[in-house]
Amino acid sequence: MPQIDGLRFIAIFSVFIFHVSEILNVKDKSIYYDAMCANSIWKTYISHGGYGVQLFFAISGFILALPFVQHYLAGAKQPVMKQYFLRRLTRLEPPYILIMILLFVYIVFLQHKYTFNQLLPSLLASLTYSHNFFYGADILPIVNPVAWTLEIEVQFYILAPLLAAFFFKSHNAYARRIKIISAILVFIVIQQLYVFKFRWLYDQMQFFLLGFLLADLYVEPLNLQVSKWSAIISGALSLFGIWLYRPEARDPFLWKVGWGVALPVMIFVLYYLALFTIFWKNIFSKKFLVVIGGMCYTIYLIHGPIISIVANYLLKYQFSKWSPINYLIISVVFSLITLGASCLFFIVVERPCMQKDWYKRLLFLRKNVIVPARLNTNALAEVERAQGI
Repeated sequence: MPQIDGLRFIAIFSVFIFHVSEILNVKDKSIYYDAMCANSIWKTYISHGGYGVQLFFAISGFILALPFVQHYLAGAKQPVMKQYFLRRLTRLEPPYILIMILLFVYIVFLQHKYTFNQLLPSLLASLTYSHNFFYGADILPIVNPVAWTLEIEVQFYILAPLLAAFFFKSHNAYARRIKIISAILVFIVIQQLYVFKFRWLYDQMQFFLLGFLLADLYVEPLNLQVSKWSAIISGALSLFGIWLYRPEARDPFLWKVGWGVALPVMIFVLYYLALFTIFWKNIFSKKFLVVIGGMCYTIYLIHGPIISIVANYLLKYQFSKWSPINYLIISVVFSLITLGASCLFFIVVERPCMQKDWYKRLLFLRKNVIVPARLNTNALAEVERAQGI
């Protein structure tokens, strides 16, 4: 399903432009002709780019649910839990741990922003996926702020097998789907009533369950024919609407609940069309989108630090007196540098970790290199003794 990587591109692009905007808001001291147009439509969309996180959560829900849905509904082999969790450890942990340690070293020993002892607790909390619990919702991970979402991903990863058993054991399609939709609606409502002081899966559950619903429909599709133009229009409206609005704390309860329903609906429509209609499947299967989307984990981990570092030098220059043009030029530069660094890290670190059982081959290679070396050393010692050396 190459279109999944295409959808990942949309998610990472959304997060990327949002963080570029955040950096510019803090570090850009330039004066623009359109400075008074703070509420322009393009700034509104960029400021809501954080919704890329929810797009990622829905994709994760779909990907993680799929093997379980195929087992319960299509008779596929039951996922082995040992392999399920080992895959997480060997696929995602090495790049994450390496990036976090490198950033820790940079912040402490090169940037001198924190001392070793000051930053170490935050690093350890991030490495154990517990920063959200210990530091609360108002303090993002200091070493790499985006790591807060990965903690929620881990929580869902652990619960996914149990949730899959709860939702997918029934062979009644209507019952399954009503159960998932009901759970989504319940979470949307109770999130407005009960707010915790830390970030966790509870806050984002509806988006993961959205992925569950898509996985159910993917294995047992609806007998639904969507015309080309209906698909184009509904997909375009979803793309237009997802980033249109973000509720504020002072908004009325019903307004926040309404948007809480509208956002998952638009994400569902977009993803459903990408999975089941030719037009959007072709759009999101474009090689450019698929290649970049396939590197989204690496890009997600390193784009923030790269933007922040490069901004210290790039923002000394103003390329245009019009903020949209200046933003575009700066974003292109940030994008090229981030893509270059991401390609390098992806090829050297992440892609090897994507290979199944890579660690076994590494251990085997080490064994076959070290053992002959020992044999050669012993043979050399025998020769030296024979020669009286």
